[in-house]
Amino acid sequence: MTSHERGALTRYALFTVDSNVLLNLYGMEQVTRNAVLAVLGELSKRGRLFLTHQAAKEYQKNRPGKILEQLAPCSKTRRDLERQLELIEKALQELACHPVLEGARVLDGLDGLRDPMGRVVNELRHSEAAFREQLTEDLIRDQLDEIFDGAVCDPFSDEELRKIYDDGRRRYKAAIPPGYADSKEHRGSKDEPDCYGDLVLWKQLIRVAKAENRAVVLVSEDWKKGDWFRIVDRDGGSGRILGPRPELVDEMHHECGKRFHICRTGRFTEWMSDYLKSKLPEAALSELEETMPPTFMEVLTKAGEAYLRWSKKVAESPFVEVMMEHARARLETGEAEALSGYLDSSQSISTELLKGFQAALESGAMTIHPLVRKVARPECGTPSADFEVRTLGSDDSVTVFSVCCPNCGWSETVAV
Repeated sequence: MTSHERGALTRYALFTVDSNVLLNLYGMEQVTRNAVLAVLGELSKRGRLFLTHQAAKEYQKNRPGKILEQLAPCSKTRRDLERQLELIEKALQELACHPVLEGARVLDGLDGLRDPMGRVVNELRHSEAAFREQLTEDLIRDQLDEIFDGAVCDPFSDEELRKIYDDGRRRYKAAIPPGYADSKEHRGSKDEPDCYGDLVLWKQLIRVAKAENRAVVLVSEDWKKGDWFRIVDRDGGSGRILGPRPELVDEMHHECGKRFHICRTGRFTEWMSDYLKSKLPEAALSELEETMPPTFMEVLTKAGEAYLRWSKKVAESPFVEVMMEHARARLETGEAEALSGYLDSSQSISTELLKGFQAALESGAMTIHPLVRKVARPECGTPSADFEVRTLGSDDSVTVFSVCCPNCGWSETVAV
């Protein structure tokens, strides 16, 4: 987008947000949430903000689940602390009468441990209860109701929706954005008619642009699927988002002669704060910083780095091959970002995996080449034509295969 186009959008366009932007407010720190809501409020006062009926419906549908989702880490931590305290008390009580500790006042220190941990547990429980009240007394929703009062689009009629669904079947078959990546035909997870939610939202954007005779900017975090945002430069590392898919820009212009743009929450908040001449807090900027998930090759690099760290614990362990096999399902569903975090959390998964590696080594199910530290091919005589080949994953620049012998268990990872 050129500076001229950006300036025109800044001065004249209408702005709207996807449901994911509204739902993400529940997971933000208060300073960040206030900054986003302040920008939305100012745009609303200037008559330049609207909400599609589709986004409003999805927000209301998913709001309770989003609130409960935020509670999960806090609840888990509280339960873990309670269990650990119980285990410590039980262990000390069992030792109290042990002859080695006869006369020792082992249990005297329990109160000094129980009181501070109890205060933390009670504080967590109180915070959970207060946050759970948002299910019925939701201050965030109250603010959004005020911001979008009178600015929510009318829904489509049943007949209009039927025509959109019919058009969606044609579009999705040809992979025409937006929304096709939600369908099971394109390895999405949604059945009809839910898979057409993005398309319904898109048609409402076109209707508003046509009725108001103005350009439209959509703020959305629905970028990972690639059927809203144009993502390029993935070969060499993290990609870049270059605005909307060209097909969407062309369709909007064809339908009403107006421009369409899309951006993420961080870019939008910073952009509008400049326009509104309001200072964005550094903490909010930091939280809203936009990052791309790692590419498949970056995930492989992380696996290699993890292997080097763990090789000190388990000598010559075939970590990369086993880990990639273990992670194959995640890669095939495109969850590279989740896998990256999964690899980083070595402490939580190391015990299970390392025990498996050790057992395989001790039983002779795997043998290790002393130089390359990979599972080596023994002289079993199996013809290479009989080897099994499976695709572990790929991106635009490389495909990674697992090649293994069905008889002796030899395997190798090959990048092509």
